[in-house]
Amino acid sequence: MATAVRSSTRRPKTFAPAAKPRAQSTLLLHRASRKGALDDVAVLLASGADANAANACGFAALHFAAESGQPQVVALLLEYGAQVNAATVSGATPLCIAVERGYADLVELLVASGANAAQSSADGSSPLFLAARAGHLAVVEKLLRYSAVSVNTPNSCGSTPLSVAAERGHVPVVELLLASAASIDRANVWGETPLWKAAENGHVEVIKQFLHEGADVTRANADGVDVVAIATRNGHSLAAKTLAIFIESKDERLVCDVRRCSDL
Repeated sequence: MATAVRSSTRRPKTFAPAAKPRAQSTLLLHRASRKGALDDVAVLLASGADANAANACGFAALHFAAESGQPQVVALLLEYGAQVNAATVSGATPLCIAVERGYADLVELLVASGANAAQSSADGSSPLFLAARAGHLAVVEKLLRYSAVSVNTPNSCGSTPLSVAAERGHVPVVELLLASAASIDRANVWGETPLWKAAENGHVEVIKQFLHEGADVTRANADGVDVVAIATRNGHSLAAKTLAIFIESKDERLVCDVRRCSDL
């Protein structure tokens, strides 16, 4: 009786490719987004990576792409449903991050894609405030042109974009904000006006700008310290002299006006 010969050739076992752990795909997506590796980002998203998965600090792929200025990656992430207004633990949105980095074109893209230009970070700093603080003139222009953001929105300390631009000495930004109807004498919670902040830091060109635009040179802060006193205290002699001369000449003009009126 013939015995069936058992084949020694075994069919190889086939295994379904193991799915990458969710955490790993998220990490890879974050790294690729930061590097601007568009093809890698596309493959990961097409393979099911979550465009909105965030790390412990609340950073998602869109935040990383905004941080490194990757408009193509940003556009692709948005196509896959990335939340344009997602905030990190500290309250930073992709728009806030792009603003601070000075990526004007990316700011325009995000705003056009629905980014909320009025959404502030945890300390109440609006994107416009952040742009003014950093001195990014092109970004300030984009925000004022393409969004309905208020030019006078303060942070949690009452400081406006104009105030922080004056504090940092960003002359072109100050000029643009004034031309956009920024309140020239609006004070923060300590009673410090934009002119006071410019005097505190010795920014003479900003001081001259404010004086030309009619800023109130008599305003002191909540402790009664006026603009000349704070400039002098901080060793800004030219700023103090500029202010003192203006005040003196203003007083002289006032005396002349009074005399002229009394002669009528």
